[in-house]
Amino acid sequence: MSHKVNPFINRLGIIFTWKSSWIGNYKINILEDLKIRNFFNKSSFNNYIANIFIEKIVNRLNIIINTSRPAIIIGRKGVQITKLKHQVNKLLLNKYNVFIIVKEIDNSKVNSLLVAKNIASQLNNKRSYKKSIKYLINYLYKKNINGIKVKISGRLNGAEMARSESFQKGMIKLSTIRANIDYSFYEILTKYGIISLKVWVMKGELIRFN
Repeated sequence: MSHKVNPFINRLGIIFTWKSSWIGNYKINILEDLKIRNFFNKSSFNNYIANIFIEKIVNRLNIIINTSRPAIIIGRKGVQITKLKHQVNKLLLNKYNVFIIVKEIDNSKVNSLLVAKNIASQLNNKRSYKKSIKYLINYLYKKNINGIKVKISGRLNGAEMARSESFQKGMIKLSTIRANIDYSFYEILTKYGIISLKVWVMKGELIRFN
């Protein structure tokens, strides 16, 4: 009997590393992690965030944001990022010396979370999910990837019964551990209920030599 496994978790310690780095009280650290991630997920620039890495070294907190639009997060003359530091400090009761590092991702590389957020934006603008996904898949497949797959579930086009549809181009080797698969799950709240998106992007295979 087969089991569904998150491709990222399945490859942790092999080709991927954790999205947080800290030691100490697990309960406190995990709650602070969730607070930080939820804060940025609710931000006005969330659609441009590809991923966030959180690092704690004694009383220093580094938040590394990989984004497609760094200027929006930094703001004019760094005003926005200074405001974000104060907000994070307040959120964590001024426990840490907060540093927010913004990195621009290479536009030639495909990020699964940004793909999901792009589709979500199209759906919020009431565009056809089929046309939007097919166009995006065909466009992204021309970039340096082996394959891309999108699965959308929910009351599509306001249908009474929820259903799932999958769109794929190229190959996605889920059972190959050395396959570099970027996976993301994203949910959209619509007037018909929640629609979920799953995106897999295969960027090749990583071979390690001893």
